[in-house]
Amino acid sequence: MQEDELMTMVNEFRDCFALNLHELGMTDITEMHIQLHDDTPVSYKPYRLPYSERLVVRDIVNELLDAKIIRDSNSSYASPIVLVKKKNGEHRLCVDYRALNKKTIKDSYPMPVIDDQLDRLSGKVYFTSLDLKSGYYQIPMAEGSRHLTAFVTPDGHYEYTRIPFGLVNAPAVF
Repeated sequence: MQEDELMTMVNEFRDCFALNLHELGMTDITEMHIQLHDDTPVSYKPYRLPYSERLVVRDIVNELLDAKIIRDSNSSYASPIVLVKKKNGEHRLCVDYRALNKKTIKDSYPMPVIDDQLDRLSGKVYFTSLDLKSGYYQIPMAEGSRHLTAFVTPDGHYEYTRIPFGLVNAPAVF
């Protein structure tokens, strides 16, 4: 019975569920701003990639462009990327934001401690665990901070319009 009720709810609120990046919604409640200790740009040349990985990067970048999660950039910032192979054989494009993160003023918002959260469930009969697929991509980057997220591949220079993974303050904003 619960499964039928769940499927009824999923169908009723279909617009709340995304099956791919193009279907992701975007909140208008908040956006991410990046504040830096200084304004000296972080700029690197792209890391070298084997041709086969370069093709994978091209496909991922095109998907992100089509979904309007990234856009072309002419920023003076340029963080390098790495391609990581996941357990299921798919690839994840990761931007190496270590240098940018060192220059970022850290958000003082306290992150919840998992043990405290689990204690709150003590004695409860039901609880739900949700995974917001590509959750960061559902929160916009502030226009004035987008140029800071710029990254470089062997084929181009791009910046995020939504929060990318790897920024030091992303968990606090999320």
